[in-house]
Parts: sequence; C-alpha cells; structure tokens
Amino acid sequence: MNDVDYKAKLFEMIISGKGLQYVMDECSELLGNPFVFSNQSLQLVCKSSSCNLFPEVFNWIECNNEEKMRVAEEANSAGYFRDIYASDSPVCGNITGIQENWIAARVRLKNQVLGNILVADCQSAFTKESQELLPFICQTIAFTLQQINKPNNDYHKYAPLLIELLDGNLDDNYNDEIVRTHFKILNQMLPPKMRILIVRPNGLERTVNMSILDAQLSAQFPLSFGIIYKNDCVRILDGTLTNEAIEERSLRYMYRDYTTCGISRVFASTLSMHDGYLQADAAVRLNKKSTKGIIKYFDDVTGPFLLEQTVAANNMSAEGMILPEILPLLETSETSNSERLQDLAAYLSCGRNVTRAAELRKVHKNSMYYRLDRIIELTDLNLNDDDTCIQLIISLSLLGVLPFR
Repeated sequence: MNDVDYKAKLFEMIISGKGLQYVMDECSELLGNPFVFSNQSLQLVCKSSSCNLFPEVFNWIECNNEEKMRVAEEANSAGYFRDIYASDSPVCGNITGIQENWIAARVRLKNQVLGNILVADCQSAFTKESQELLPFICQTIAFTLQQINKPNNDYHKYAPLLIELLDGNLDDNYNDEIVRTHFKILNQMLPPKMRILIVRPNGLERTVNMSILDAQLSAQFPLSFGIIYKNDCVRILDGTLTNEAIEERSLRYMYRDYTTCGISRVFASTLSMHDGYLQADAAVRLNKKSTKGIIKYFDDVTGPFLLEQTVAANNMSAEGMILPEILPLLETSETSNSERLQDLAAYLSCGRNVTRAAELRKVHKNSMYYRLDRIIELTDLNLNDDDTCIQLIISLSLLGVLPFR
C-alpha cells in the first residue's frame, strides 16, 4: 500500500462506526504487530486483540506490581516519555528484559494530548513503512475517541489517575505503593499525609473563572496539585499544614467572596482520596455556621454527615428524626429560643458539665442553672437521662446547632 491507500483505509475505519476495538484491530493488522493505547497516567485505555497472544510484553501496563512498574520507571528515566510527548514523530526503543523492540508515538486531538500508542515487534520486524504509518494511526485513534465521546478533556497529565482516585473507581490491582509510583513517574511526588481542599463557586453573585481560580490556588499552595473536578477546584494538600496556615493562604485569592471552601481530614493512603473528597464536599454542604469565604472542616459536620447517610439509607426526612420535645424551642415567634438552643448545645458539648457550659456561654454558673431549668420547663426534657441526651445531640446536629462554637 502507498500513503494514499493507507489514508483511505484509515478513513474507512473512522466512518465505519464500528467502535474503538474494531479500529484498534484493523490498525494492528496494518502495522503487522499488536499495540496498546495508554493515557498519560500510564493506565491502559485499550489494546488490540492480538495482544492476548503476547501478555509478557504488555503486562507492565495491565498488571501494576512493583516489578512491572520498574519497566515504566526505567523508560521514564531514559527520557522516552519526554521524547514521545515532544512531537508526533515516533520514538524507537526496546523493552527491558525482553527481546522485542518497540515504537511509540503520542495520540493528540488538536492541542490536547490523550496518551500514547506502544507497538511491539512481536509478530514481524519493524519497517520504515510501519514507522511512517504510526502517526496516521495515532490520529485515527484520536478521531475515533472523539466520535465516541471518550477523549480525556483534562489538561494535567496526572488527571486520569487522579479522577479515578476521586471517583473511587480505581482497579483492584492498585495499592497505595503502586499509585505513588505512578505519580512519581509523572514527576508528581505525594506527601506521606494528605488533605483534600475543594473550592466551590457559590453561584450567588457572579460566575467564577475556574481556570484562574485553579492557578491561584496552585500559587498559594506551591507543593500541592489538583484538577477541576465536578465544578470544584480540588487540591491535594500536605497533611502537615495547620488549619491556620490553610485558612491564611486560602483567603488570599481574589474569588473568596464568591466561593466556599471545604477540607477533609488527614489521610495517608492515596486510595482514601474518594473518602477525602466526600468529606470535603460534606464540609461545604452541611456546615451552616461558616460564612462565605471561610474554610469549612469536615470534623465540624461529622454528626450531620452520619445522620445524612442514615436519612438516605432509611428514606426518612431529617425533620422526622428530631426529638419532638425540642419543637417548642423552634418557634420563631420567641426571639429567645435561638439562645436557648445555644445554651442546650453548650451544655451537651461539655458533657453536661454546667460550669464549663457557663464558661462557654460567658454567663454565671447560677444563670446557666436557671437557663437549663427554663428549657426543662418549656420542653419537659429529662436532661439526666442518657438516651434522651443522645437523641438531643442527634437532633441539634440535624438543626446545625452542634458542634457548638
């Protein structure tokens, strides 16, 4: 075949509508060898069917154990990935520990790099013709991905892996060590302990430019990394940063009046990023005390979050879980009722210690006794009963009064 024939064949594949696997297999036949397509996070996207005959060549992409990842680390150290993504020209090399040679080239859609194709000479020796054909095949794969709406629109090379971690959809073959190795190959070192910070536009005053916001957060947290995910700016922070340091840095960016920030607990395993994102999300959604522009912490909403999960599981409204005896304190006609709720919350937060509750409320101990007596008179609650107090804590958490500040 000459170039015109090859291009006509590739064009037929694109318009056939038979899907990515068909295109992969047909391109493999043209090359005379099996090949794989992986994204920039070194995760396998798809492979030609002929690869099943040669698993030893491609196991380093599919089986993420330490020995197999060594091959990828050596390729990275040798500068192969840098050369592959520098231009559309194919790069030649060999697979460590295996006799086969390989050629690889980047797959891109306009300015967006989707990944790379790796071809091994398992079936036939490479020719100059196959090397010249590879860039056209890369474009064919890119156009096919565009047709089936599968291009990766994220602009960070680690984005595919990070998205799977945040989604909680990472393959069971991965563990924390393997994931950290992936990020290391991509020149992104993960701290031993991490926290997730999300910044979410509140949509009240104006539209926030997410790209600018992401860049500003990157400047304020230079050792962090992140992406725009589900309309949030998500940053993976060093877990040793104090709350004060996070707040001080976060309040520097210009969109603080139009965004809300939430932060997770500290975690060590990369496989906990999904939980971390849910915690940061809950901090934003469930914390009713913080005003806009102030960091909200998951530790302040753990009670409401657990209750939210209970409500969702049992299909019960939040109002249905509130202890009915406190309903008189919710009467909006009584301006002092909100103060009584605060008194009750302080009392329960202190483990029913009247002296400490009085200090929190900045009143005399005798005044606190009087206030509690007045609450008992209005509600007929037995504050000496453990079960009643547990239900009160749940109810006040649902109302956003606990944790007491």
